Amino acid sequence: GWWLEPLLSGDYPAAMRRNVGERLPSFSPEQRELLIGSIDLLGINHYSTHMVRDVADGERGDASSGWEADQHVVATFGAGWPQAASPWQRSYPAGLRGLLNWVAARYKGDIYVTENGWSCNSFTAAAAAADQEQLDYYTGYTEQVRLALVEDGVPVRGYFGWSLLDNFEWADGYSKRFGLYYVNYTTQQRTPKKAAAWWKETRSAC
Repeated sequence: GWWLEPLLSGDYPAAMRRNVGERLPSFSPEQRELLIGSIDLLGINHYSTHMVRDVADGERGDASSGWEADQHVVATFGAGWPQAASPWQRSYPAGLRGLLNWVAARYKGDIYVTENGWSCNSFTAAAAAADQEQLDYYTGYTEQVRLALVEDGVPVRGYFGWSLLDNFEWADGYSKRFGLYYVNYTTQQRTPKKAAAWWKETRSAC
C-alpha cells in the first residue's frame, strides 16, 4: 500500500516512514484532506505474487531499485510455481484473489484489474498457437477473480488481460511476448495463440 495508502488515509504507511525517513515528504492537514477519498475507482496491475520476509540483521534484502531497497524485505517465489519468460514473473493464481481481498478491506469502492498477463515462453508462431502455459495462466487467474467476486463479495467491476498483441515491452523491448496474438515483427503477420480461442469462446458465452 505504499502508493495507495496516502489516497485512503492521507499519509504514507508507518513502515514506509520508518524505513525512508527524512527522504519522504510530509503532507499538510489541508493536503491530507484533499487526498483522502480522492479516487473514483481503483485499478490494479497484477502479474505475479511474491513471498516476502523481513530482512535479518545485517542483511541487505532486495535492492534492484531504490524503492525496493527501502522495503527491507527479501522476496522469493513458491516452489513449483511455473516460470514465465520474464525472470520476475511466476504463476500463482490464488495470489490475485488474496490481493483483491486485501485491497477491498481497505478501499471501499469499485475495483478493476487493469492489467494481468503472461510473459510467454513461446517464441515462434507454431509454438504460440499451442501455448498451454498462457492459457493455464488466464484460466487460473480469471477463476480467482470470479471467486473473489462471487464468493468473497469483492466489488470487481472489470478485468483486462495484457495484451491483445505482442508489442514493445518497456526495458525488454521486443524480447518478451505477452500478446494473445503472436506478431512476426518482420512481416507483421499475426497468429492467434491458444489462449486467444479461449478468450473468444468465453466472451461469446457471457
